Amino acid sequence: MNFNYILIIVFFLSGCKTPGILYRSNNIELIEIKPSEVLLRSSASNVDITEILNKYLNDSSIKTFRISDGQFLISKHIRVARDSITILGSRKTVIKSSFPNLQQYNLMFLNESHDPSGTLNSIVYKSLIFDASNFGFLVINQFNRVKNIEVSNCQFLNGGNTFPDNSNNTSMWTNALACSNKCSGIISNNRVLNMTKTGIYIAGGNEQMIVADNYIDMNNNGFGRPGILALKNTIVYGNEISNCSGAGILLQSIEPTDLLVSLGIDVRPYNIKVFRNKINKCFTGIEFNHFPGYDTNISIRQGLDPRLSNSVIEDNVITNVVQTGIMIVNRKGIKIRNNNIRNEENNPSISGITILGSEDIEVTQNYIDNVYQNIFFIENVSKITISGNKANVSLISPIYELEMRSTDYTSQEIYYKSNSFKSTAFTNTTFYSLKNSMVERN
Repeated sequence: MNFNYILIIVFFLSGCKTPGILYRSNNIELIEIKPSEVLLRSSASNVDITEILNKYLNDSSIKTFRISDGQFLISKHIRVARDSITILGSRKTVIKSSFPNLQQYNLMFLNESHDPSGTLNSIVYKSLIFDASNFGFLVINQFNRVKNIEVSNCQFLNGGNTFPDNSNNTSMWTNALACSNKCSGIISNNRVLNMTKTGIYIAGGNEQMIVADNYIDMNNNGFGRPGILALKNTIVYGNEISNCSGAGILLQSIEPTDLLVSLGIDVRPYNIKVFRNKINKCFTGIEFNHFPGYDTNISIRQGLDPRLSNSVIEDNVITNVVQTGIMIVNRKGIKIRNNNIRNEENNPSISGITILGSEDIEVTQNYIDNVYQNIFFIENVSKITISGNKANVSLISPIYELEMRSTDYTSQEIYYKSNSFKSTAFTNTTFYSLKNSMVERN
């Protein structure tokens, strides 16, 4: 044989490495398709992949872990405890829970370092379908001390029922996604359906999370359940949220059952930007709430004003809510502007915008249509500016344009001007109880 042909053959064989089989068992195989990238595939449906995921997701030589079309089962939670891994589906990849011992707080995926003080970096979930099998989970994905987390183009399904677990306790805690502590990253373009607690939960102490362009339908499961709940350093935009028995977007102090406050973490709903979201058929559209039980902890441990929010709500479309379009409770420092709050004529809400026990709130250039009790309701407030708001085609005349309450007669610096609405009565308030205020009807 010609020596040149031999060289060509040797070069060809050395440059065309046959993909290696890293794992093969029970109709599953894991193939190395190129350096640092593997593909998991199966010749059968409903195959348990728990063992292979727990073993190879934490292999630092693998950077991209692909999972092919098909329905796969996991029977206990998968812990990702390493940096720089992308878990990539095909958009037809279904990962379904099949936990043999049902507990109230099962996890499908837990992203957390084995070192209690350690931090992970760059974990990505993309194009996967997670099926909770109609049993409640505390979370489907939980991130703790993860920088640059990304969850995109995924679906989170079937968390809507609350079947009893093995101890005959009803599981009602079903979140699609939860970021619990010291995380940063983005959650975008996901579909979240039928959860019974919260669609997406961003806890206190996170550095900055972006929640953008997700579709969330809570199907009115549970009681008082929000689509998105965020506590600090979160940008929430472009999401479409519907059928929440609570608020479409809830910005609230950390729940009393959570112990993160004992770590000295700032748990105020602080530095939140909420814009260009669409919220339909929820109890309340957007709510900023504050639980005063943590005021002492925040004030003493951190030297912070526990009510200060420093947040913005703008350019949202809120339709067909039951109670109120936007509600602010015990907050300080929020701008509410350019929001469109409207209801169908046969399904008006109680109120347009409600502000309770708050100060330094600006409500400007909002459109509010078809409410039956009041357009604005304010109680025990100070330094409130409401100006330039209007409705052009309101078909329902509310009882009051501005309804005010002050249980201790301390409300002051109320500036209400240049608003244009159709209402039966302007206000229920006698002005002698208001100090340094300007309340006028255009």
